[in-house]
Formats: sequence, structure tokens, C-alpha cells
Amino acid sequence: MSAPLHVSLTPFQRQALQALRRDPTLRPRERDRVEGLLLSDRGLKVPELADHLACCQTTVRSLLHRFAAEGVAAVREQPRGVRPDRARRQVIEEALDRLLQRPQVWSSATLAVALAEEEGICLKPRTVRKYLQGMGARWRRTHATLRHRQDPAPAAAAGVQLADFKKKPWLAPWISFSWTRPASAPPCPPPTPGPGPACDRLSPTRIPGTDA
Repeated sequence: MSAPLHVSLTPFQRQALQALRRDPTLRPRERDRVEGLLLSDRGLKVPELADHLACCQTTVRSLLHRFAAEGVAAVREQPRGVRPDRARRQVIEEALDRLLQRPQVWSSATLAVALAEEEGICLKPRTVRKYLQGMGARWRRTHATLRHRQDPAPAAAAGVQLADFKKKPWLAPWISFSWTRPASAPPCPPPTPGPGPACDRLSPTRIPGTDA
């Protein structure tokens, strides 16, 4: 029959665990592990520790095995998932920094294409945005212009032609306006005193039922 599983703390380990009990950054699970290790050092067995900590015996055995292999570091929570590859992150950030130094308008999609074609790094645009946020890069709204898509030579020639065109006066001699009275409409003579209308268009209209 195998001996009961327990830990025997050294004075240094016991002092380190006692200091951890006063650590305000310790999580509840980590605080239970500290207490379980100190109680195991006093002679409590695995079933008793499981009842005291309100957990299963498998969890207690796992803690004791980890403490035997790692020491006091077994108290802390282990980060889950894959650890970040810092070397790869540095390579990607350096490649993005080289691309962003070019005088060009970039988006996350065009950066992803440039990384794949020039650097051999395949990333999705969403992942590119995460790297840019980590680098502290900021997005800037582009101006309403298409100068970055113009061909320099034709654009320069068109600019010279437009400058010459602006120097010429804007005249249109073929457009003239004149006000003439049609020949069929005789001019109206000035009004003369006395009875009778001076001009039909100026004669008053008689309303029936009234005196003239």
C-alpha cells in the first residue's frame, strides 16, 4: 500500500506561503491552494483536505503533485491557451512598420495583401487591425481626392493646360443681347388732354350699368 500523499515544507517554502496569505492580489482559488499546502504540511490527508476546501480529491492530489514539481509557483493560476509567440509578433510589426512608412493610402485589406505578397505573411484584415492597435497606429480619414491614383505624367500635362486656360479672358463675343420692338407693333403716342382715348391700350374700360 502506497504512503499517503502529503507535502513537507522547508522553512523557506513555509515563509513564502505565509507571505502569500497576506498578498491582496491573490485570487480565491490561489488562496485555497496556499491553505491546502499549509494544512498538508501539518499532517492532513487528501480526503480531509478535500472536505475542508470543498473540492474533489483529484484536485487536491493535482495540487500536491504540482507543488512537488514546481514549488511555490504551483499556487498561481496558469494561463490558458497557447502562449503568444513574441518572435513572430516582432517580425509582423516590423513588416507593418516598413509598409506604413511608404507614402501610400493603406487599409487593413491592402496591408494584408502586401504582407502576403512581399513578406510571405498570411493574415486576415481583422488580424492586421489587431496588430496595428498593439503598435499604437491610428486610422485617419482620407481626403476626398483621387490624387494617389493619378498617373504623374498625364496629371502634370493636364495641370499645365489648365493653367494656360485660366490665363485667357473668359469672353464670348458671339453671344449678344439686344432689345428691339417688333415692326408690327407701332409705338404708343403720349397721352393728350381732351376727350377720347389717346391709345387703345390706355383707354379705360366701361363697366355696364354705370354712368360714363
